[in-house]
Amino acid sequence: METGFRNPEAGVRPYWEREFNNMTNTEVIKTVYAAYAAGDLATIQSYMTEDVAWIAEGHPAITWTGEFHGKANTSGFFAGLRNDLADPVLAMDIFISEGDAVATFGRFQATVRSNGVRVDTPVAHYFRLRDGKIAEYRNFLNSAAMVEAMQARTAAA
Repeated sequence: METGFRNPEAGVRPYWEREFNNMTNTEVIKTVYAAYAAGDLATIQSYMTEDVAWIAEGHPAITWTGEFHGKANTSGFFAGLRNDLADPVLAMDIFISEGDAVATFGRFQATVRSNGVRVDTPVAHYFRLRDGKIAEYRNFLNSAAMVEAMQARTAAA
């Protein structure tokens, strides 16, 4: 199935070949980020609990913000990203883990499909895991910068 993400054959092992219990929480999150970079939605979702709370904080003008409850509903988040943005680059360089929580910090860059404007924003993610899977995700970014980029007019307009 085509996910619409880039590089679907980037070498991320399929979820059925992994052993969840042998990974630390930070390793789980790094694996999810690698799957995101590869455009592998099935692997990302394989690391979610069935009742996951997937929350992307931000301005309502950003179509992929909001609360997505349940693994199947998280597809709406990824579809919104894919529909609005091209060439996304997520570079997380700080990982802090304690107990069942992992917090990550980095930068997100992408090109707005509707106008070609490139956006670059700091980003922070919070994950709470249960039994080696993501039970809660929270996404924080500079939503003002994202809205500005999404609403910008091209130079030709």
